Amino acid sequence: MFFIASGTAKLFPVEVFELHLYQQGFPWEFTTFFARMLVAVEWLVGLLLLLPWFKKEGAILAFVFLLITSGFLIVGLLDGRAAEDCGCFGNWMQMSFSWAIIRNGLMLLGVWFFGKQLSSKRKPAYWISALGLVVFVLVFILKVPDQWMRSSITVEKVGTTFPFSNIPQMTHPDGALTPLDSAAKQLVVFVTPGCSFCQKVTAKLAVLDSRLNHQLPLNFVVMGAPTNLDVFWSSAKAPVFPHTFLPAAEFLALSGPQLPAVFVIENGIITQHKNYRDFNPDAIEDWWESQLVKS
Repeated sequence: MFFIASGTAKLFPVEVFELHLYQQGFPWEFTTFFARMLVAVEWLVGLLLLLPWFKKEGAILAFVFLLITSGFLIVGLLDGRAAEDCGCFGNWMQMSFSWAIIRNGLMLLGVWFFGKQLSSKRKPAYWISALGLVVFVLVFILKVPDQWMRSSITVEKVGTTFPFSNIPQMTHPDGALTPLDSAAKQLVVFVTPGCSFCQKVTAKLAVLDSRLNHQLPLNFVVMGAPTNLDVFWSSAKAPVFPHTFLPAAEFLALSGPQLPAVFVIENGIITQHKNYRDFNPDAIEDWWESQLVKS
């Protein structure tokens, strides 16, 4: 039951586990698949251990799975993340890399001892293959990757001039106020604090900004009460980025109907307009690195 519970914690919500993997340096497109694959393997291990015909095979798969995940944990430990949350239980419970390695070590000993006591009563091997296929398909049905559900966002803003004059001055973390630079290469992100999709995209941007040594030129335009903004940054596990506020009517006239709205701007021109399902951190990273090369 441990493996089933652990996989379920990672899957609901899967976005938290995806971010943990993304922080390890995996490409985003791969991360969305890999996160679900790990959940499916955990569910399969749990089912094999519960079913009377496949306990031996389940113990072998559990041992291999624990060995591989222990390797990832050791890499994280060597990178200095001993006290950080390993993401082993998604958003349900936090566990440090150090404790996760200890837990895996104890479980490896338990699975080894348990497996040696088992005799084989297995059904034909294709039963395991069929069960594995059902589990993998079920995981991807329950949590379809966002890039498989591209939305038909309106893109008439691409190629147009961004309306800088309609945006109030940005408030920086140190309290300084500055206008948006119409000649700069930057991202302007339209969000509202109560929007869960806005929080998820902001979380991805925060991780990406960290990977790029906090050089990503991020600016947030917010619709909603300023008192809710601290909760928004906290929920997204993001630092305070430069931001400003707009009333609802003016905000929606600029953002469009789908939130969040992420605008990539080069020399005052909107070159990309993405929303939650179309947003790909890898593409933003490639764009910014190409700008650094040009400069």
